Amino acid sequence: MGKKKKETKIRQRKEPKQKAEKKLPVTIITGYLGSGKTTLVNHILTNNKKRKVAVIVNEFGEIGIDNELIVKTKEDIIELSNGCICCQVRGDIINMILKIIKTHKNLDALIIETSGLANPTPVAQTFFLKELQQLTELDAIVTLVDADHFEQNLKRSSGEDQIKAADIILLNKKDTVSEKKREHIKKQIEMLAPHARIHETIQSKIPLQLILNIGQFDVKRFVDKKGKWKEEDHGHDEFGNHIDEEGIISFMFKTEKPLDITKFQLFAQQLPDNIFRSKGIIWFKGLENKAIYQQVGRRIDVKTAEKLDKKKETHIIFIGERFDCQKLEQELKACIV
Repeated sequence: MGKKKKETKIRQRKEPKQKAEKKLPVTIITGYLGSGKTTLVNHILTNNKKRKVAVIVNEFGEIGIDNELIVKTKEDIIELSNGCICCQVRGDIINMILKIIKTHKNLDALIIETSGLANPTPVAQTFFLKELQQLTELDAIVTLVDADHFEQNLKRSSGEDQIKAADIILLNKKDTVSEKKREHIKKQIEMLAPHARIHETIQSKIPLQLILNIGQFDVKRFVDKKGKWKEEDHGHDEFGNHIDEEGIISFMFKTEKPLDITKFQLFAQQLPDNIFRSKGIIWFKGLENKAIYQQVGRRIDVKTAEKLDKKKETHIIFIGERFDCQKLEQELKACIV
């Protein structure tokens, strides 16, 4: 009986499966005017030693102030001035994100800081558009709440929207109110956002592992049973803006002449109640470095900063409800030396 010939089995080589490209985690930082958003961004950039982070800032006003106040790193800080990130500049934001992803291959996180009047829901929706859905992954919406101005800010529709949309809430400036008041605020927040985790903070300081790369965003909260976004629009047309909608106006003051620090401090202390937020970079006569000015309600802070540029100029933005811009300008001009 002859030997059977061995059958030669031809094994097809299995091509290795291509790894799915890692999506870029995105954190949206939101909160009403003066709640501490830029301070939180600075905290992230200063203490973020292991992650490579890019930041996009959506600003309010003719000239970007926040971009000057943010800690400079080797990563891109991209600013959108005087625009709504969720409508007329949505195409711009998509192009910026695509550019960041293309230019920086090993990014660990993208931070979006919205303006203080933005509803973060349409911003979140941007990351589910076909241009970005395969490249980015919305990680969390982090909302900062100013403990000292909680009731006033909650009266604004955007203030309430920011809380409802949050995955993480930072009850910031906790040292400005009593423990009893904080507990009362937290109960109100829990009614609006029962799903959100609440952390109490001072100066927006929080361990980064509690807010970055946490996988907390749940799109199911924002879509109906058919997968359609519940909030397709947010109350103004494509070329409208949040200023008109909220009854809020802004005024930018600029000068290349120095201000008298004593006169300016008196001016700031007498600001009308309907100006609830102002900030700027000021050149005071007699000081070697320019100063950072911040005002929220009746709280005012002025401090010099060595890291600011040496240009001899001042620019301040004021945000409030139907205040007299002409009178404000006259009072500021009276502070010029």
